Order: sequence, then structure tokens, then C-alpha cells
Amino acid sequence: MTWKKCRDVIAGEEAVKLARDTYLPRSGGMEDDEYDELIGRAEFFNATGRTLDGLHGMLFRINPTIGEKNEEKKYKDYFENVDGKGRDLKQFISDSVKDILTTGWGGILVEAPQNGDKISQGEAEKNNVYPYLAYYRAEDIPNWRTETRGRVEVIILVVLQECEFVVSEDGFDVVRHDKKRVLDLDAERNNFYRQRVYIDGKLDSVTYPTMFGKPMKFIPFYFSSTHPEEPMLLDLINVNLAWYRKSADYERGLHYTSVPTPYTTGFTPTGEVKIDKDGAQHIEAVQPIKLSPNKFIHFPNGCTGAGMLEYSGAGMNSVKTAMEDDEERMAILGARIISAEKKGVEAADTAKIHRQGENSVLAAFANNQSKVTTQYDNVYLQWCMSAHDINVPIGINTDFDISGMAPAELTAFVAAWQAGGISKRVLFYNLKQGEKTPPDYSFDQMQADLENEAPKDTDINMNNKKPQEADA
Repeated sequence: MTWKKCRDVIAGEEAVKLARDTYLPRSGGMEDDEYDELIGRAEFFNATGRTLDGLHGMLFRINPTIGEKNEEKKYKDYFENVDGKGRDLKQFISDSVKDILTTGWGGILVEAPQNGDKISQGEAEKNNVYPYLAYYRAEDIPNWRTETRGRVEVIILVVLQECEFVVSEDGFDVVRHDKKRVLDLDAERNNFYRQRVYIDGKLDSVTYPTMFGKPMKFIPFYFSSTHPEEPMLLDLINVNLAWYRKSADYERGLHYTSVPTPYTTGFTPTGEVKIDKDGAQHIEAVQPIKLSPNKFIHFPNGCTGAGMLEYSGAGMNSVKTAMEDDEERMAILGARIISAEKKGVEAADTAKIHRQGENSVLAAFANNQSKVTTQYDNVYLQWCMSAHDINVPIGINTDFDISGMAPAELTAFVAAWQAGGISKRVLFYNLKQGEKTPPDYSFDQMQADLENEAPKDTDINMNNKKPQEADA
């Protein structure tokens, strides 16, 4: 239920309203047409979705680092299409991390076509039978089990929910089939990794995947964390829904109180008595009183007063104030990007303190995802290349300070280098930290560019190094 709530709120107004009284309870005795009117007038301000986009943007404003120096180029061919659907590794990481941010849980399976590791490298490239990565949402992992062996916690069972669509025999329809993929270590066969696939509840296939031509003794499935965690945005989601419920009350109140309603007192309209041609009496319906500034109204006998009902009191202001309080709570809980900036200038140190808590949570999340991504990526590469000794670290950005380097700071660093106070390598490091260079730009590239661009008779030429550059 929590995962569905997270997805509905992040999806926005249509999904939230489609759930009807799940998120907006109806009052006792409220008829369907009244409730439809209530939910139709309500507004949903998607603070959560915007916050998710902001957090995801902070994590991926700098591309993940892949390996050391030129390792990314070395494995480029394997990273171009890691899921068999055209997504490269960086996009796969970005998409899976965004979903994990949504629910706090997910997993990645490293899969390979059956017997795919028994063919040659050339055949693999020709027939596109490389291993691939498959991401599974929290809802698609209905069961799993781990076991402690020695000092290591080992996954011994994972059940994955899938579906497949098959064209009907006549070719006019598409039929959906529920599919379960059960991954386990078969105790009866030396704990070899086994896959069983069930379609519509019936066993369809049993396979024992191999790596390097040998049965595997581990399940190549990697959870986003050791256990399902409370979604990072859950508190914000709950306040967002509270705001939505207040919005329904507020919009309904505005509708009924903003338009004055005419009234009369002192008599009860009974209609006019008429006698038909047969002498029978009947009462005709009361004729409505039409309001118009150009028409004089004659009230029936017995009328002692008339007027317009108009709203007065502080009820609506109370609801509005409560909604504003919710907006402040959402800002505190992480939706800083959706609230109006405070007037005045906030000191840089104060701003960093305000964001420190949020950044530490996000940084911890990024570091954890870096470890998980490194694990499944290395198994993927080893399987692709039939090599045991591949270790390519993956790093997701943890630098969320977008302020960069101030102009005065940049000037000071350049002046220090010119005066011999720091080396060129130190200058470049600080330019890199201040995001004053291209994302993938290296010190060696800068040296080469300077050699190619600078006139031969200037001190900028790297063949005429200054004394202070000797340690560069």
C-alpha cells in the first residue's frame, strides 16, 4: 500500500483523484454526485513529484564515474546497450535510481541468454546474445529469502513477478499471461543457481544458468539495500495528501460562499390554486422569482422580508492558513525547490547548514547505490567478457553544491598560481571542484590543449615551464 501511495502521489493529480476515497474520504451521507463535485473541485499540488525530480537532478547533474581514467572507453561497447532495449549504462543507472528514490526498494538481475557464454565472442557480437541487466520494481519482488553462511548473508531465493503479452491465434488480440521467475540455489544439486519460470501458475521451464561454462553458485540479483526501507519522500507524501484534503474543503467552501444566495422570509410558497374546465381544483407549481437589476419584483402576500445570504466568519481563512502551514512543512521535509525563496540574502555558511541534513541523507543514498551498481556492473562485465579479474568502480555524484566557484575565488587561485604559490595541478584541481572545466576533462587533456593552442614563444607553452611548475 505504501509503495502504491508513493507512486500515485508522484504521478500527480490524475492518479490521486482516480483513487477517489483512498486519499480523499467522503463525509457520511454524501451521495455520489456530491462526492464527484467535491473531488472535481479539489486541487492537487504535486510538491512530491517536483521534489523527486530535484533530488534526482542533484544526483545526476554530474554523470556517474565509471572506472579509472580510460576504463570507460575500454568497455564502451558493453555499456552502450546494457538492458537489451537500447539504454546505455548511465541511463540504466539513472532510471533505476529514480525508481528506488520513489519507493525505497528495488533490485537488478544480471541475466544471460541460455548457453550464451558457450559461444565465441564474435558469435555473441553478431547475434547480440550478451548478458543484460533487468531492473525490477519493489512491487515486482513479492518474495525473497537470505541465509547467513559464515559471515556473509547470501540470497538463496528471489521470486520475480513479470508478465508477457502474446498475440492470439487469430492475430487480432493480445493476451496477457502472468509470469513468475523463481531464482534459488538448488540444495539437491550442490547449491547451483536455478531458474524456474511459471506462466499462469504452471511450470514452463527449468534452467541452470552457467558462467564461464560452469554452473553458478550464487544468484546474480542485487537489491538496492539489504532490506526494504521507508521511502525517502514518505513524510513529504503524507503532508502532500493532507494539503490535498484541505484543498477539497477549501474549494468547496469557496464555491458555496463566494456567490450570494437570495432568500425571503414570512411565508411558505404553496403554489397558485387553479380550477380546470371540469371544475376540479389543482395547484400549479411555484413560479421561480427571477432576479434582474431592470425588473421590479412583487413578493406574495405574507412576505415580511427578503435579502441575500452572504458568507461571513473566519472559517475559510482557517483552512487557508492550515494549507500554508502544510506548504511550510513540505519545504522543511525536502521540497525547498517548490517554495518561495525567503526575502533577503542568506549567508553562504547558513545556507550550507540548512541543507546539510538533506545532503547527508542523499549522499548516503548515493554512496549505497554506487556500491550496489559496482557489484552488478562487474558481474555483467565479467559475464560479457568471460573474465574473472574485472573490477570497475561506479561512483554516483555526492556533490550537491551547485554554487560553483565565486569570481573572486577564481581570481585568487589564478593569482596564486601566477605568483608561484600553487602548482598548475593544484589550480586545475580547484577549477575542477568549482566546475569551471568540462565534466570529463583531465589535467593531461588540459596540458595537451595548452601545447596545441599556445604560441611557441610564450610562457604558457608547456616546454617553457615556470619554476613553480616543476612539481606539476
